[in-house]
Amino acid sequence: RYVDSAFVIMFTLELLIRVTLEKLYFFRDYANWFDMFLVLVGLVDMATSTLMEQGESVLQRLIRALKAFRSFRMIRSFRLFKGLRILARACQCFLSSLFWSMVMLVIFMMMGALLMGNLVQGYLEDSDVDSVDKEWVWMHYGTAYNAFYTFFEITLSGSWPAKVRPLLLKVSQGLFVFFALYITIIVFAVIRVIGAIFLRDTLDAAQNDAEHLVAERLKKKAQDVAKLEQVFRDIDESEDGI
Repeated sequence: RYVDSAFVIMFTLELLIRVTLEKLYFFRDYANWFDMFLVLVGLVDMATSTLMEQGESVLQRLIRALKAFRSFRMIRSFRLFKGLRILARACQCFLSSLFWSMVMLVIFMMMGALLMGNLVQGYLEDSDVDSVDKEWVWMHYGTAYNAFYTFFEITLSGSWPAKVRPLLLKVSQGLFVFFALYITIIVFAVIRVIGAIFLRDTLDAAQNDAEHLVAERLKKKAQDVAKLEQVFRDIDESEDGI
């Protein structure tokens, strides 16, 4: 606890120094607001630990859980390493593609789940079916939630043989047509197209990173030239260039 308190004090001093030096510019960066939140949580934890020596309240456990977010500060160090910086920017670039890809996949999974759930209802209502087989079908396709989760596994985990073959053997071989189309179009084709889009976004991020570095170097060079010109102007009091 004493080591943790020492780190909280160090972070607080660092934050105060940065606020003093950067002034209003400090509050323009969202990462600085996150640092302020972490420091505040650490100070509250120190105060509650001092006031409540005996036992551990729910508030203390909640605060200590929030302190685990301090590990996210490591993400800010990614900009110091080219490889990590490119990966971080690539992840940031494909977030939009990831969102819309998941929307499309969820729609396909819901359609498949609803269709398959309706197709197996007759099998589940048949009193002559073995109870063990009926229980397996019910657990995987009997309800909308079970069917959707099964299609989630089929689509994203690659476990479709274990989810499809027992259904073909227990219910009907005619379901092969549906699953053949679903696995070929969604699991094989669509997933690979989404992977190609992510790869394109990653390459774009790497290209933009290189262009950004070149632009930063040109900007720094222009600033250095401007400073040198100002120095020469200050030296040349007579303004005759000698």
